[in-house]
Amino acid sequence: MICPAQEISIRGGLNISHIPEKMVGDNFFDDPWLKPSFHFGPTISFTITKSLALETGVLYSSKGIRNKGKSGWDKETTYLEKLNLSYLEVPVNIKVKIFDRNLSLYGFGGGYFGYALFGNTYQNPDISKDEVSRIRITWVKGMDYSMKRLDYGANMGIEFNRNNSAIGINYLFGLTSLTYSSISSYNRTLEIYFKYQLWSNY
Repeated sequence: MICPAQEISIRGGLNISHIPEKMVGDNFFDDPWLKPSFHFGPTISFTITKSLALETGVLYSSKGIRNKGKSGWDKETTYLEKLNLSYLEVPVNIKVKIFDRNLSLYGFGGGYFGYALFGNTYQNPDISKDEVSRIRITWVKGMDYSMKRLDYGANMGIEFNRNNSAIGINYLFGLTSLTYSSISSYNRTLEIYFKYQLWSNY
């Protein structure tokens, strides 16, 4: 009986997210901003060969979009809109060791599956006034402010590993539209993370 080596780690870091929105091929928002947020959770890696491994985990990940611009006939009123989404996310990646010196470099790629836990919108038509409205996202088709719970896509990145710790950069490319309407919306997220190994039988 052969038992592959396993590593259990804890991972967390910064998300820089964006949700491009288009209607009939045109950008829905003229100048959307990137939204900073975070992710964290446990990961587990299964060694297949000395240079190949399968890694997965369960991560809490916050995503969304910010949109700030001018409105009104005089274009002097500044509005602010935010969409905040929180996911339980499961990545499934193949990791390949590129080189192994004092510092190991890995490249990885695969897919992810996300389940939205909750979400809300933040709207302020004039940031000079206290007229903020917060509306909870619903997950039922046909309801106001409704979105799809399930998200999935592809991802790829690199990771630098030394001893029991690692830093990495990962880009997630959503492949399913988040809305039920004619406005297509896809998650795009850049992750910069730190990972620490908790246990290994290698």
